[in-house]
Amino acid sequence: AATAAAAELNVTTTFAGEDGNAQNYKNAVADWEKQTGNKVTDTSATSDETFKTRVITDFETGSEPDVLFFFNGADSNDFVSAGKVVSIDEIRQSYPDYAANMNDDLIAASPVDSKKYAVPVNGYWEAMYCNTEVLKAAGIEMPGADTTWEEFLADCQKVKDAGYTPIAAALGNIPHYWWEYAIFNHESPSTHLTVPTSAEDETGKEWVAGLGDIKTLYEKGYFPDNTLSATDDETFAMFTDGKAAFLVDGSWKVGGIVSACQSDPEDAATLDQDKLAKFDVTYVPGQGDRKSTDLIGGLSMGYYITKKAWDDPAKRDAAVSFVEYMTSDEVVPVFAQHT
Repeated sequence: AATAAAAELNVTTTFAGEDGNAQNYKNAVADWEKQTGNKVTDTSATSDETFKTRVITDFETGSEPDVLFFFNGADSNDFVSAGKVVSIDEIRQSYPDYAANMNDDLIAASPVDSKKYAVPVNGYWEAMYCNTEVLKAAGIEMPGADTTWEEFLADCQKVKDAGYTPIAAALGNIPHYWWEYAIFNHESPSTHLTVPTSAEDETGKEWVAGLGDIKTLYEKGYFPDNTLSATDDETFAMFTDGKAAFLVDGSWKVGGIVSACQSDPEDAATLDQDKLAKFDVTYVPGQGDRKSTDLIGGLSMGYYITKKAWDDPAKRDAAVSFVEYMTSDEVVPVFAQHT
């Protein structure tokens, strides 16, 4: 419900840039503002390492937002430990219906205190997008459920020999999808969530081996020449412009690929169907105990209400109302269409 006096909320999310939900987010914010009379000051940015650091620093300096859409694992440990966000249970003591439409068993708990803080919107998967035009030029088939890591390396060499970049990735900007799958390839689904205590323990050695595979890809020249200095936007453009064959990323990237196939990125009516038909998605080739069909996915992010907003009588109602709206049964399906 709208508060008596219109409140202004500072909100930070990752719905920006090439995220397929960036426009859906803007639309939802506008609808909520219209319904409640409240205002949102939006400081959303794409989810790279700089964004993560910025959010952590904002909490340390007391300039954190009122509502935050952010990761619910180790990335949030610092501000959870510092008591800077409010748990779902505490919010429910005053607002019993908060996140009532969620399956609580699927809401991730903080590693710090096993309490639940972030209300999720939608799940995600990570997989390998392919530019089939580049694959055709290199004379190779799209990798499938049975493609091994060795076969993938051979495919990358053929792509390179044909004059294209095999893998679109900005290793200095957004490396994490490649990191995670490369490490997963030396583990199994039952051990993938284990975090090493050092580089010498069993899990640590698996992580080292996975990063070693990234090093091999780098040394063979399978990443863009400027992969260490390029931005994700630049390497993504290589992929959509037909200069690179493979892109490992999340389900949210579907929207960015569709936009890249429109003569006007803002206007869905300008979509070039023939161009879009040249893109497909498949499994990341596996090795060892990980089958290619073992996917990474889950509910990694959600909406937090900060202590700052919770303790502010002028903002508390609005913050709760905003999260309830963004995680409502009406809004969630719009965000979940690709996942």
